Amino acid sequence: LKGRHTGDIKPAWISSYNRFCAVSAIRPDMTSLNATKGGYSGSEAEFSYPPASRSMPPFKFTFDVKPENLFEERAKQFINWGIPEEKVRKLEADIKDMWSEGPGGWVYEWSQLAKAFGDKGDHIKAATAYGAAKFPTISTQARQDALANQVEHYVLASPSFPVKFHRKLITCYHKGKEVQVPVHILSHPEADASRPAMIASGGVDTWKMDLHGIWVKFALACKCHVVAFDLPGNGELSHLPMDDTGDEIIRGLIAFARKWGNGTTCHFGFSMGGHYSALSGLRHDVDFAIVCGGPTNDSFTPENARRLTAGFGMDGIMCNAAGRWSSMPGTDAFIKMVPMWNLKYLLADDIQCPMYVINGEQDHHISNADVTEFKGRRDTEVHFFPNTGHCCDAHPKSVEMYVNWLKDKFGA
Repeated sequence: LKGRHTGDIKPAWISSYNRFCAVSAIRPDMTSLNATKGGYSGSEAEFSYPPASRSMPPFKFTFDVKPENLFEERAKQFINWGIPEEKVRKLEADIKDMWSEGPGGWVYEWSQLAKAFGDKGDHIKAATAYGAAKFPTISTQARQDALANQVEHYVLASPSFPVKFHRKLITCYHKGKEVQVPVHILSHPEADASRPAMIASGGVDTWKMDLHGIWVKFALACKCHVVAFDLPGNGELSHLPMDDTGDEIIRGLIAFARKWGNGTTCHFGFSMGGHYSALSGLRHDVDFAIVCGGPTNDSFTPENARRLTAGFGMDGIMCNAAGRWSSMPGTDAFIKMVPMWNLKYLLADDIQCPMYVINGEQDHHISNADVTEFKGRRDTEVHFFPNTGHCCDAHPKSVEMYVNWLKDKFGA
């Protein structure tokens, strides 16, 4: 199938997914809080999930990056997502090209692993492997299909989750226009409208389903609701640009989360998501903010922006998310773009909410100064996690640290 499902070829899991979800046209009341505030309590089979799109977003392109470089940097992250290490190491040897769709191509090989998991009924591992297949960005139709396959297997896996789950479309606004934002809500089994809610996202290459294990830990430990979403320019919002107006959508999600729970909210951001959680925290848009590997200031200087062109693909990933070009721009255009995300103007203020800032001490992408600049700030805890890279490589002990911080704040 080469990572795609076309024509009359329909694996058994597709029929199962269609029966399970009873997917239909999205009704206007899909985003209503009526009868669902604090978590859906009815039978899963009664709920109609919005399907994932298979349409390619605009302004996406391939770029020069070697798979061995991505494995060098991200293999630990894939393993910490839950993919067995021996499978990751085999793919590291088998994959020879990032963009070809046949054997030896990134999407093809990861999709074969995902299909094998799905055929065995292990839908969460299938979803995780399809998440790696679409990595690092939706630059080809095969990757868009892998993302849609990831959603389908994730929904199939959801009855086995140790938390309440549903998938909704939330109406937000971007540049004055309505945007339907797909979110996944994971709640502690006993959480209702009396418990807090948090919004949470990954970044420019690690998206909401890829961080499933972290969301579950938050929901269970903090006895809360986790509203997981993709940043504009990424995942299921890849059709929008990631620019300095993306916080409009995030403010809409914060308002939704406040109504879903008891009004107390946290914003957790991983990687570029940490940029936006820092923005929310520094502006005091939320009650608590957690920044994991988020670029805020020094990373957006010309000197540090050049580090993102070092061969690990982050310049191509960021330019795809920005939604401005149909082919890879030159280094000068990239360097001129990144200052729009600089939060120096907010770092000069002192209106923030309590914040937790953490990153690995050996990050290829984010300047260590973007962590140390938070030291000494009011109501702020700052950590470098040893012997790890970007976002602490999602190391379980680092996750435990920031989950426990919020557990205390949420009074769980």
